[in-house]
Amino acid sequence: MNEENKYAVIESGGKQYRVCQGQKILVEKLDGQVGDEIEIAKVLLVGGESVQIGAPYIEGASVKAKILGLHKDKKIRILKRR
Repeated sequence: MNEENKYAVIESGGKQYRVCQGQKILVEKLDGQVGDEIEIAKVLLVGGESVQIGAPYIEGASVKAKILGLHKDKKIRILKRR
């Protein structure tokens, strides 16, 4: 099978992402430090020439990823007047 056509749909932080090899994505709620390699076992679908669908996850399938950076959004201030 051609490696360029392979992709997977993973679940991370309550959201689903379509990922390919070498792709960089921004996800939420990962445990780890910058430079750590993590393994995501919640693989919902593996596609390419043939498609493999999990119910709900594919057993034995995982996606390896490396944490390149951590990001925090701006602090939101909420004022309540009484």
